[in-house]
Amino acid sequence: MLFLSGIILLVYGCAPQMEEIKMDPEVLIHLKKQPLIRVVLYTPGPVFVRENKGVLGVGTREWATAGNKMVIDYSVEDPAIRIKDHVLSSLEADPGLKIDHTVYNNPYDIKISKLNGKFGYGFAIGFRSEIKLFPFPGTIYGIDPDYWSHYQLSFGAFSWLIDLDNSKIVWRAKCGVTWKDRKTSPSLEELEANNGALLKVKFNEAADACAEELLAKFLGKDKSEK
Repeated sequence: MLFLSGIILLVYGCAPQMEEIKMDPEVLIHLKKQPLIRVVLYTPGPVFVRENKGVLGVGTREWATAGNKMVIDYSVEDPAIRIKDHVLSSLEADPGLKIDHTVYNNPYDIKISKLNGKFGYGFAIGFRSEIKLFPFPGTIYGIDPDYWSHYQLSFGAFSWLIDLDNSKIVWRAKCGVTWKDRKTSPSLEELEANNGALLKVKFNEAADACAEELLAKFLGKDKSEK
């Protein structure tokens, strides 16, 4: 975790609907002058996997149970860890932020008052992940009749920069990765084969893309913000 005089960067999961706040260049300049930045890793959200049975009425609780079982059975690492490593190493290289790599593990709770109680003041970077796998939509009970066995991945993260001295979110951004081509996307059986080998590859690819998107927004280099 890192102490920098008054701010915490938090990364949260899966593309919730939340307004983004652009990085103020003056805040980034301030960050470069700080001694250390702390790191927070939040408990990941449930992995939702919707079975392709062409049946309506199966709720999110069943989807979460199936997804979490898959993660446990195949020893899938929380993608937030990969995002954390990618983001931190990049920020250390450029613009040269100083990171305390001691990780504070925390249940999902982004209350600023709790962070103030933990750190007092300074900066911290935090991460949380959430994933959804479901059949591509189609015409028969939500199942595509031609590619009924192909699955769509929805992966995302949110990040916040919090000024602890003023208890204020000063930057917030989201990232997301979604498979859009139903013809080339894998089936659930392909994702689970060989102890979830392809599943892990796809999660890693999504995490890397998400980390790059967050970095671009953090540094003010995201073209979509122009």
